[in-house]
Amino acid sequence: MKTIRTNSPVAGQRWAVFALAAAGLLGGASAVSAASLKGQVLGAGEPVAQSTVTLWAGSAGAPKQLAQARTDAQGRFSLTVPGARQGTSLYLVAQGGQSAANKAAGNNPAIGLITVLGSKAPTTVTINEMTTIATVWTHNQFINGTAIQAQPLQLKIAASSTWPPAAGAARFRTRSTAARRRPWAISPRWPACWVPA
Repeated sequence: MKTIRTNSPVAGQRWAVFALAAAGLLGGASAVSAASLKGQVLGAGEPVAQSTVTLWAGSAGAPKQLAQARTDAQGRFSLTVPGARQGTSLYLVAQGGQSAANKAAGNNPAIGLITVLGSKAPTTVTINEMTTIATVWTHNQFINGTAIQAQPLQLKIAASSTWPPAAGAARFRTRSTAARRRPWAISPRWPACWVPA
């Protein structure tokens, strides 16, 4: 270890403060890198129970699975999101499950819903038909099955173009209901089913 010698006691104190601050930042980095993500899977506006929700990190290479959970009876799930690497785009895929909209049908393995989160996961998300259409529309040339693969800039542009944004999709049902009750509240710049906050 190299020793820094200085004649000034103030300079020595600055180095000590800097060293302590750096140690605190580096020591706390692992605790900050993982975040919690809560969400709900909906089909026809109703919860999808027992759906397998998988968090993926898309990049120029093969997508990497980061976490997986199963939805409860209300279609809700919770995941721990590890810190994403630079140049990746996070996305969620919900497969299978039983829709409350048609309980008599039982488990439906044909259910497949997706939403793109971008480079950083929000704290809450909704996966439904609208997020699936938005994702497929903006990521079409990058999708192969449930895999999204493209160059980092392509993923960033496509994720920023996804509508409705994953975090905003949670309030989608409420906003669309309000828009139907108050048609004058619909903005001419947005489709009739989405009124920005």
